[in-house]
Amino acid sequence: MILKKTVLSVAICGLLAACSGEEEPGTDSGVGAGGGGSNVPIRLAPPEAASVNEGDPDQGIDAEIKLRLSAAPSESVSVDFTTVDSSALAGEHYTETAKTVTFAAGERNKTITVPILSNDMYGDDKAFSVEFSNPSGITLDANETIVTIINDDPLPELSFAEPKFITSEQAGSLTIPVQLSNSSEEVTRFSIDVSGTATPVEDYQISASSFEVEAKQDVFELPLDLVNDSIQEGGETIILRLNQVENATINSKANELTVVIAGDSKLPDTGMTKFVNGDDFAADVPGNEHPFQDASYGLDTGATGGYNQNGYASMEYTKLDIHGNTLPQSASQFSCVRDNLTGVVYEVRPSAAADGPAPSMWRDMSALHRWYNPDDTNNAGYDGLANDTTKFTRGDGNYIGDGCTMPDDGFRYHRESGCSTLNYLARLNHEGYCGFNDWRLPTINEVQAITIYDSGQSLDPAFFPDINAYGANTRMPTSTPSADNNSSVWCFNPSDKRRQLCLKSEKMSIRAARSSAE
Repeated sequence: MILKKTVLSVAICGLLAACSGEEEPGTDSGVGAGGGGSNVPIRLAPPEAASVNEGDPDQGIDAEIKLRLSAAPSESVSVDFTTVDSSALAGEHYTETAKTVTFAAGERNKTITVPILSNDMYGDDKAFSVEFSNPSGITLDANETIVTIINDDPLPELSFAEPKFITSEQAGSLTIPVQLSNSSEEVTRFSIDVSGTATPVEDYQISASSFEVEAKQDVFELPLDLVNDSIQEGGETIILRLNQVENATINSKANELTVVIAGDSKLPDTGMTKFVNGDDFAADVPGNEHPFQDASYGLDTGATGGYNQNGYASMEYTKLDIHGNTLPQSASQFSCVRDNLTGVVYEVRPSAAADGPAPSMWRDMSALHRWYNPDDTNNAGYDGLANDTTKFTRGDGNYIGDGCTMPDDGFRYHRESGCSTLNYLARLNHEGYCGFNDWRLPTINEVQAITIYDSGQSLDPAFFPDINAYGANTRMPTSTPSADNNSSVWCFNPSDKRRQLCLKSEKMSIRAARSSAE
């Protein structure tokens, strides 16, 4: 039994000869000192690839490459590495790095790092390589690792910086900033749709409809040239809307900008140019008892009293033909009047029909209409009347209602409301009266702005000859509803120059208006 144990020990020792530290004759021990003097060379196989998310600026992102030796060395070993550009460029996407990595005796693992230059620019992934060379004490199985910088920035959104920009026509040439949420390596192309109350060429000019945000930029200055004319007018708008973008998306909550061109109009005055002085109600100076009177303030101060070529006292109007062309002030035939102080244009209605208007004369002053507006945002909660008693009937090729007759020529009316402000304005816009298709009822303040409080007539008959056709009880409807009395609307009584409430069911005489900007 003792002999058998001895033989077994020898056999095991023979099998484990490699552990004795003895080298077989003719075997190369490799470079440097292997682990425990092994004749197996220590090898380093750098990974083929590594990746890193780009991250945000100033986040301090490093690309890491983990190195592992095949065995622990008995003494220190080393290898050099350096970065080499590919699609990623040193100084732009990463920091150029060249170092020697040393493994101490008994150390198998090392991590080398390359600083990444993060940004918020959208683009393709980028790559660079780390090349290994000059191994000392080890053998390289590969000499390169490809590092991919993964671009984690989103596709940029295109938007306007602000929803509204207020300026004046005196500003001349200006720029409107259009911005990207983050820059892009690609050129961002986009176009704009333009609308609004301002008129192209006459009020403004935009050089093109398509534009480009240059690569690596996040702001584009859109050029806009405003025309400074001599016409006194109210405010106007230019509405810009982003459209058809390439290499970006459009921010749907910030895709529209309204450029407000502040009006150079002035607040109209009352037409009062005379004072009360004792028993004199048309004095040139105020009496000591009442020194602060209307004629001492506003545009009427110093204005010539009475009717002038351009309007009563300080009021100033321009006559327009049915196409919207300016006419001389001496013209006896005209279709509309522009208030040069506010920019509001008013319809002038004919008054030729003595026995009620024919269908072709649906605008005649003898035609009366009820107030009707189905827009819940501006009717105080009540549309107005629309029922069997108000609806249109058809006969003899006409639409016939209670107070008016309208031509039946294929135009689609709101039949239930019949002779209503809704149908009147819709027809006026359909015909493009005086070149406009945005006719509406005037506000109560607009009507009072053209009222003369210093003479018998409420409006200047030289520019509003139809004022003579208003009866003593005929009222003018406005677009201003009454919140407390939602069955009524604010109206104007030309006979006493007063604003008052009128039932929406009352038949009234319309004077349509339109303005550069509401």
